[in-house]
Amino acid sequence: MEKKLLKERLKPILRLVLAGMIGASAMFFVLYKKPGKHKLEKFLAVAGVRERMAARYGRDYNAKVEVSGWQGVRSPAHGMWKVRPGLDVRKVADGFTYPVNIVFASPPPTDPNDTLFYVNELHGSIKFVTGNGKVGVYAKNLINFTPIPQSKSDESGVSGLLGVPGSRDLIATLSYLDSSSGLMSNRIIRLVSDAEGKQVKEVREILDLKEFTSPSNQIQQAISGADGRLYVSVGDGENPPLSLDLTKFGGKILRMNFDGTACEDNPLYEAVFPDSPRSYIYSYGLRNVFDMDVDPRSKAILAVDNGKANDRLVRIEAGASYGWNGQPEGTLPNAMYTWNPPVSPCGATFLTKEVLGPETYGRFYVGCYGPPWVRGSTLGKTIVEFELDKRTHLLRSVPQTILQYVGDRYTTVLGLAEGPDGLYFTDFFGETDSSDAAGTGAVWKVVGSEETLGLPEFEEESFAALPPAERGKFHFHRNCRTCHKIDGVGGAEGPDLSLFRREMEIRLHSKAYVESVKRLLISEQSFVKEQTPRLREVMAAEGDERVRVWLRHHLEEPRFDNTRSHMPNFLLVKKRDRQDIVEFLMRR
Repeated sequence: MEKKLLKERLKPILRLVLAGMIGASAMFFVLYKKPGKHKLEKFLAVAGVRERMAARYGRDYNAKVEVSGWQGVRSPAHGMWKVRPGLDVRKVADGFTYPVNIVFASPPPTDPNDTLFYVNELHGSIKFVTGNGKVGVYAKNLINFTPIPQSKSDESGVSGLLGVPGSRDLIATLSYLDSSSGLMSNRIIRLVSDAEGKQVKEVREILDLKEFTSPSNQIQQAISGADGRLYVSVGDGENPPLSLDLTKFGGKILRMNFDGTACEDNPLYEAVFPDSPRSYIYSYGLRNVFDMDVDPRSKAILAVDNGKANDRLVRIEAGASYGWNGQPEGTLPNAMYTWNPPVSPCGATFLTKEVLGPETYGRFYVGCYGPPWVRGSTLGKTIVEFELDKRTHLLRSVPQTILQYVGDRYTTVLGLAEGPDGLYFTDFFGETDSSDAAGTGAVWKVVGSEETLGLPEFEEESFAALPPAERGKFHFHRNCRTCHKIDGVGGAEGPDLSLFRREMEIRLHSKAYVESVKRLLISEQSFVKEQTPRLREVMAAEGDERVRVWLRHHLEEPRFDNTRSHMPNFLLVKKRDRQDIVEFLMRR
């Protein structure tokens, strides 16, 4: 009897302990799990990071949000680009074939005829551009295969480019065909420059990965870390198990000395096997990191990882796993920010000078390539800006668009680099409407400009003259397409709205919906009681008008008839713009 009584008294305590253990598992801890008998495998609990950010800053910036308010102004000289007021875009050089990344010459030029920067072309060349805009060939025939010019997913060729600190030499990452097997692999080379930095004198191999890969998701960018070491990103070769396999290079960030030897303080370094992949691994579980850069304040590396259903921005930590396992949600772990639907973030750079105006030092910029080989203005084809907290180095806000392509060609954004007078980027295809983009690629720069400050956003007069449903289509795609799909285009988090009006009329007149509203009208919950006028107005309308009234209230307060709704409200969107969305959806 005493044991039974004691057990009953302990039950509440045991429940509290169990609840505490479950809650603690979601907090921001660094968890360790031995992958073998050597080093530790580190996992970061993302749920806890998000909870802490929400508690500290009042918003979880890793959650999906609807960004509104930026429409941009057309560049006065280059109307196919829209820019944030106070910025403009200038063409620097053209005539490139699939330009990828930009590296500025070291030391900086003192004469306009000196080399200002280098551009690697995917299909095997590196070109230099002088201060006065002259383009020349620095190196060519760097790959030993004939690339496929029109493959939508082909990334094979010269993909990464880096200037060797304190030298005119360059480092390039590239793919090659193994002569014995005929399969593709990756390697890292050093290009020794002449005295003027305009021609390669010698090519030295730094590291041959000797690991077969695919035309996509292969070796990408190389950067110099704050510690003076060489960091290289390697994709999973379209073979997801490689990412979590600590005996392979694929799906990793590698860290090495500039002579190609593994750093002895790497998290998985093995003195007995210094040339093994484990010895080079800095972090793993990544799918396809196109680019990365060093935060000038925290000295941490931020990287953009391309996924299938989600792209992500991550902070690269020593020994950390980022969880890519081939599943659609496999690019969600440890994300500082996620894009859904994906936008193919490819270029990434921090500003170490205020080249885009006051307070831009330390801001992080990402070039979003968008879907490959797609004409016109579409998802992506933008440069977005992240602002980080100076103390915590966490995101202070969702990304803000500073540039967007609005023309009708294949033009898009790929590589980014901070220059002496602006933010430079490569246009991979150029202003072409042909499937052959040979010689049409270009390099542009975003600069500060007072010319765009007084311009109307989105040609307000002509836009306002459009029918409400046409304006609503624009506002829907800008604010709703992330979560909702129409005619096969858009996200999948919310319901498909292709047949919105017809389906909603059936639902709002159904017995189940009418009964649910009756229950809400007699509820004593304060929030529900506040929604009474909205609920009564919906029920007083009939037919299409009931759908119209419901949608108007739904955009203002999505929880008015469903307290469990997770959709954000649209109160930050202008009332007229919300009404235009209503008119657009009522045509569906």
